[in-house]
Amino acid sequence: MRRAAGLLLGIGLLAGAAWAGDDVPPWLRDAATAPPGTYDRKVPAVVLLHEQQVTVDASGKTETVERGAVRILNREGREHASAAMVYVTSTDKIKDFHGWILPASGAPIRYRKERLIDAALASNDVYNEERIRLFSAGDDAQDGSVFGYEMAMESKSVFTQFEYAFQEHLPVVVSRYSLTLPAGWEVRSITYNHAPVAPQTAGDTYTWELRNLPFIETEPHSPKMEALMPRLAISYLPPDGNPAGLRAMTDWTAVSRWVSELEDPQADVGGAIDDRARSLTAGATSDLAKIQSIARFVQGINYVAIQTGLGRGGGYKPHLASLVLQKQYGDCKDKANLMRALLKAAGIPAYMVSIFSGDRSYVHPDWPSPQQFNHAIIAVKIPDAVQLGPVVTHPQLGRLLIFDPTDPYTPLGGLPEDEQGSYALIDSADRGALLKMPLLAASENRVESVVDAKVSPRGALEAANDVHFFGQSASDWRSHFERNSASEIRTHLERHVARNVGAARLGAFTHQDSREQGQLEMHFEYASDQFAQSMQGRLLVMKPGVLVASGGYSFPAKERKLPIVLHAAEWSDTVHLHLPDGFKVDEVPDPVSLSSAYGKYQASWTPSGNEVLFRQSLELNDITAPAGEYKSLRGFFENVYGAESAPVVLVRQ
Repeated sequence: MRRAAGLLLGIGLLAGAAWAGDDVPPWLRDAATAPPGTYDRKVPAVVLLHEQQVTVDASGKTETVERGAVRILNREGREHASAAMVYVTSTDKIKDFHGWILPASGAPIRYRKERLIDAALASNDVYNEERIRLFSAGDDAQDGSVFGYEMAMESKSVFTQFEYAFQEHLPVVVSRYSLTLPAGWEVRSITYNHAPVAPQTAGDTYTWELRNLPFIETEPHSPKMEALMPRLAISYLPPDGNPAGLRAMTDWTAVSRWVSELEDPQADVGGAIDDRARSLTAGATSDLAKIQSIARFVQGINYVAIQTGLGRGGGYKPHLASLVLQKQYGDCKDKANLMRALLKAAGIPAYMVSIFSGDRSYVHPDWPSPQQFNHAIIAVKIPDAVQLGPVVTHPQLGRLLIFDPTDPYTPLGGLPEDEQGSYALIDSADRGALLKMPLLAASENRVESVVDAKVSPRGALEAANDVHFFGQSASDWRSHFERNSASEIRTHLERHVARNVGAARLGAFTHQDSREQGQLEMHFEYASDQFAQSMQGRLLVMKPGVLVASGGYSFPAKERKLPIVLHAAEWSDTVHLHLPDGFKVDEVPDPVSLSSAYGKYQASWTPSGNEVLFRQSLELNDITAPAGEYKSLRGFFENVYGAESAPVVLVRQ
């Protein structure tokens, strides 16, 4: 699925020669005279001005002018002395594209538009109407210089909505968006990630503006940038019966109706679709078995995209299911639509689902717009007797099993982590509804491990580790195994072990993937000469918890500015640590039990015969904690890591 094309800033590719000339426009000179300001060394550049001016005429045609000015602060900032415009070949026309550099000293430089680079936007698509036109100042962008650009584009699209990001991550002095509409047209706007910004009006022109936006520096486990940068969602509403035939998206039913008109005719059945559905479900003894068989088949269809008619809604319209079946490839909407058609032929109702992939917090229910989505998945109607993974209940359609047939690593019954908890639209014409996707329990993303370890009198270690991954954790490792070679996986594991026990040698290593059950098992063996610390030949000090260090969360001791995002997950670990000959247990830590808003943790060390049995469990909640709770959250994890690194002391008998 593709959203409508737009304007971009920040593509760092060279555009070629330039020529000198003092024809710098007044708006750029004014922006360049802004006081330089004081910024932290980590800030590479500052946006002095970012402005879009959009004019809509009665036919629905839009004229967009974008201007920008960026001051380069250091070498890393030179990549920001660039600009790009994304356009659709069938509906957009680029009219002007200019760029300048104002050096800290010396004559200004203007870039020839003939030297622009024009390229396909997506390199992995068979065909895509979206292209990108770009240029960069390259080595001309020295410290202290100001890069400016001005671009203009004419468009004719079915969409009556715009998005505008006031900022990406750089600090911004002035950011402005203006919209001019025909008389009698209505405009509505919503501000996200910032206090509401009301437009200033002058006749039929509406202007939204923000100033002095600070640098956004990402931090470990912080929200996605889309959830941090201030952005504007705008809908303009033409009067009923407008000559352009534009349709206003006033509620989610209207969006569902519009998307369904594009999707429904494409789920054709009969012929090859019916034949394939029969062959796939032959021998299946239940609807669930039929769904599983069809899901496996569609997941195996190659992902390849052909994008046409984007400005007319083509980014939301799948190809005919029969054609996708014949060609054996398609993009996300093609694969979801093919699965829908095969299920329909098998007598099982299913519905297309529009969703945003990459950030579960991106879609907002208060802005009914297809432009909030970038991905298509499927919802399959199931009876009450089927209890499987991610299910939502629709007020009219009943229980729906949510599945992403594009994700090759997550089987039916699972759902990619970034889609869980997201708002998504069930595309079913007048019955369509925006629903929150299921949030799977921590047990659906868990890891269970058992370590059998032996320590020598000198502190050397020999260990065998059996790890069982479930749900999303299994999908993540399945992805690793399919994307990387065996030697790359071995190197990764060896480094992981070495971080916990010191220099290590990896021995036997095997894995078994139970894809249909959503599980994956791994066995590996390793040895280290430096695990336990010998003290005067009489004591051995070792830390069994580091053999199964859980979670991998790290929170430095520094001021936190952004919220902290945790996803539900669970770890359960057991270590059988066999004692060396001639030693006995002298001291073990006390049991640990922690409970907080962020999760629960338990650990115990139990001497038993010739071994120490270490057990721990960690369950994390799905939560976004405000920055003000950072000290408390960090304290919880520090206590977990403290328990994992607690020493067991052995004494020579």
